[in-house]
This record gives sequence, structure tokens and C-alpha cells, in this order.
Amino acid sequence: MKKHKSNSSGFTLIEMLVVIAVIALLAAIIVPSVNRSLASAKRSQCTSNLRQVGLAITGYAMDNRTYLPPVRDGGWSAGVHWMEIISPYLGPEVGHISDGQGVVAISRACPAWREPNPTKPGYGMNPFPAAFSARFPNGNGQANFSRNFLQITDIDTPSRAILVGDSVDWHLALMSNNWWPANNQWGYLSAHPDRHGRVANYLMVDGSVTPLTKADALTRLRNPNNS
Repeated sequence: MKKHKSNSSGFTLIEMLVVIAVIALLAAIIVPSVNRSLASAKRSQCTSNLRQVGLAITGYAMDNRTYLPPVRDGGWSAGVHWMEIISPYLGPEVGHISDGQGVVAISRACPAWREPNPTKPGYGMNPFPAAFSARFPNGNGQANFSRNFLQITDIDTPSRAILVGDSVDWHLALMSNNWWPANNQWGYLSAHPDRHGRVANYLMVDGSVTPLTKADALTRLRNPNNS
């Protein structure tokens, strides 16, 4: 009786290696693209959140004779900080969490902010948005740490003056006219100028939100009146 040869339907070793190589190549192409898309989506959501923060600050100013909320009412190391002050203007759906120093509106947090124990929204307020203005010609001589201190009209260039931006804390300040360094995983004690890749998001006094490089943001924080 004639025997029939069976045809094997399995992969050979070479074929399996080719398939693995193709999968690895596709992953190398697709994964970075997906990561870029996710990063872009987080930056867009961050921009939207900052616009909402800007509207809340405007609402506060309208109810307070155009005065901006203080960065921290009561001083640098004590008192109520700005996010708690404007939280009633952010809407009833806003979630809150205690950070041991006050209350912050975490539902307006930056989606790219990854604090191990999230107690802050990832946004900080600039204490010196009116630096080198007509009222404060000597630069950072003023600090917005009390209510009814700084009005929107005190700021000469509202489209360039940074009010709020990506930060690792509730403030957005410089040390010795430069970024405030820290020995932690973010590399900054105040601000977070490279959170979204090579840029971070910043809310200007006029309500616009602009992504700025580390160098451009530093220039505006030092002197918003520079062209």
C-alpha cells in the first residue's frame, strides 16, 4: 500500500524569527507614535484646564474690584493658597483634597502631573506678574501674598505676563533670577518648565494659554515687559 506524506502546517524556526522581527519592527514604529499622541492629548487637556483656571481667576477679579487672588493669603509659609481661593469659581463638580495646608481643586489638575501622593494640582501661581511694571519698576520687589494687593490694571503687558503655569508646587517662582532647583525626581522646587517635553503650559494674565520653552518662560518670568 502506498504511503502518503503528511504536510506540516507549523512554522519553521526561520519563519518564526521573521514574524518576531516584523512584530518588533511594528512595535518600534507604533509605540513612539502612540506615546506622542498621548503626550499631545495630555498637553491639550492641560491647556483646557488652565483656561478654566483663567476664567475662575477672572470671576474672582470681577467680584473683587479687579484684584487678583493672592498667591498665598497670609504669606509664603502660611495661609490659604490661590487654588483654594478660586475653587468656588471652578464649578460644583470640582473635587477637592486636603494637602495639610489648605484645599486644592484636583479635578483641574494637569494630566501629565505625576506626584506619588497627589496633593497639589500641578499648577503654580507667579507671585510677581507685575514685575518691572509702572507700579513696580524695580522688578520683583512686590510679592502678591495678601488680598486686595495686586490689580489686573497693575500689569502692563497682560498678554506676556505669566500668571499660572506647570509647577511641582503651589507657586511659580525663581531663585536668584533663575529656575529654583531641587534634589527630587522633577528637578525643580518651583515650576516644571519641561513637563510637556520641551515646553510647559502657561496661563497669561489676559486669559490666553501659551506653551513656552524653558528659556522663553524664564525670560517672561524675569521681566514680562521684555519684547
